Amino acid sequence: MGPGGVVLAVLCVHLAAAQNRYNFLSNGYGAQQHQGYQEQCGKGFRPNDIGGCIDEDECRHPIIQCGVNSDCFNTAGSFVCVCRPGYDKNEHHICVDKDECQDDYKGDKRNFCSVNEDCLNEVGKYACYCKAGFVRDHEVGCRKIGSRLNKHKPNVHGLLFCLMCV
Repeated sequence: MGPGGVVLAVLCVHLAAAQNRYNFLSNGYGAQQHQGYQEQCGKGFRPNDIGGCIDEDECRHPIIQCGVNSDCFNTAGSFVCVCRPGYDKNEHHICVDKDECQDDYKGDKRNFCSVNEDCLNEVGKYACYCKAGFVRDHEVGCRKIGSRLNKHKPNVHGLLFCLMCV
């Protein structure tokens, strides 16, 4: 029984079915038995101690290497390598630093920094710095040096709420 008393899964097996010619296993395959011989489990599965098959965790094998900047996730009968945040797979399926500062990064046309900021790509991330002639202001981001904040002239731009500097 799961949290809150909810039944997560129910598995009912008739005892006579255990003596059947087929054992339906956790991997969804039936392993045919013939005179005590059980055929091999499907790819990504291994025999267990009771004559069935269980998922093999390929991520635990030293042979499986997803590479730097990626993580291995076990799936039923297989595994997947997923790039960590700030990285994307290149044409060789290797996770490399993504340059979020490119104007047209993979067609996303992202604009991570404001118009008064310069974007600096860093390994696995990026940072926005005020352009020359601007200073960081915690209320509005980057404002022109020497300007004062005019809180009475709000400017709504897209989903951002900005305050104009005069």
